[in-house]
Amino acid sequence: MLEDFGISIIEIGHPGISPEEEEICREVAASAKQADILMHARAKKEDVHAAYRAGADWIGIWASVNPISLQTKYTNRSKEYVKKELKHAIEEAKSLGLQVRFTIEDASRTEWKDIYDIGSIAYQAGANRISVADTVGIWEPYECANVVRKVVETFPCEIEVHLHNDLGLAMANALAAIDAGASVIDTTLCGIGERAGIVDLFNLAVILQQKRKLTNLKIEQIPKLAQALQLASGHRVDVCRPIIGKHAFTHTSSYHVEAMQQNPAAYEGIP
Repeated sequence: MLEDFGISIIEIGHPGISPEEEEICREVAASAKQADILMHARAKKEDVHAAYRAGADWIGIWASVNPISLQTKYTNRSKEYVKKELKHAIEEAKSLGLQVRFTIEDASRTEWKDIYDIGSIAYQAGANRISVADTVGIWEPYECANVVRKVVETFPCEIEVHLHNDLGLAMANALAAIDAGASVIDTTLCGIGERAGIVDLFNLAVILQQKRKLTNLKIEQIPKLAQALQLASGHRVDVCRPIIGKHAFTHTSSYHVEAMQQNPAAYEGIP
């Protein structure tokens, strides 16, 4: 269904965490007809090989080097240790013929020097794409744009963003990132993700078609995708959710209704 919608790359899981997850990823990858499949990996060779065995086209390797990450995620390892592991993991992935996306996790709390240093190591090791992640959802649009613009100007490859919605700014940040030169935006159906989620595919697709004239996404399929999500996950859509909520196109004021009967554009900006 996502392929029919117009999605060209689909992230599906982290095969390195267990044999069961690897098998699930393998089955999903085998079902893809056109879209490239990306699987996640820590900067470890064993994770890289798990993604390769499962049939990945792309591998998403991530690392973080700010103080809180070094203290809590790497049991007080040094930046140099993380950089060395990252370099080896990317080189291993490239030797297996995988396309590599490197994500700078927690970029929104990372100094520019560290973003530059670890991004340079990843690019020189062969990363095809560099992603900056607002892992804790604290960026405002101007902050997001400033970092993305620097990354775009520094690294001659595709630039991606991963934006969490903890402050309700994921969509605004996504648009700011696009204007700053990012070419790939991470999304999910209804924005489902950790905590408050990430950028909503449905909202972004409509914005890009209605406001930015991007026409390769079949937005008429949104209701079908939303229904499939609810059936598969048990997720229930808020009635006031933009685009797909039950009340998103509901009008109660008689003044509004009368105007709408003459021309729906009177009170609806989305055709």
